[in-house]
Amino acid sequence: ADARPERLLPAVRGALVAIAWIAVGVPLFLATQRSDEGTVFADQRLIVVDPESWLGRAFPLLSHVEEGEQLRRGRWVVVLYRKDCPICREELPRYEARAQQWIRSAEHARIALVEIPAGASSVRDPLPPGSACLHTRLSGANVWVVATPLEVSLVDGWVTHVSRTGDEDDAS
Repeated sequence: ADARPERLLPAVRGALVAIAWIAVGVPLFLATQRSDEGTVFADQRLIVVDPESWLGRAFPLLSHVEEGEQLRRGRWVVVLYRKDCPICREELPRYEARAQQWIRSAEHARIALVEIPAGASSVRDPLPPGSACLHTRLSGANVWVVATPLEVSLVDGWVTHVSRTGDEDDAS
């Protein structure tokens, strides 16, 4: 049998992957619980969200949003974003412009920009002072796993629309 190191390397890699899965993946899989609210809790601190399951339900993140009580009344377009997300930084000015237009009309929704905390980020917040949007954030007590930007339309706290791109104008 040929036991050259280059022939053993794939076997060693496979063994390391198996050990990592047993050490990390199995306990994480066993600890993961799906809530009725459309979020997945992998442990007490890590929260993985499943926005597609929110349609027709109460917005499950309301209790985690600072100033979330405001979102329980009226029509809202909620945008979850990260300060260090390049697509988010590109999209946020569009939401600000839309909010400036909509503020004059009672028939349009209000816009809430909800920052997902990114730990010790040194990136400046892309929002201008005096924004027409409600600017708030998710609780920093949790680690949030969600693709951003994420647009969620609410009516009296209930989810009516979810979009990952944030580019649909008919969510008002």
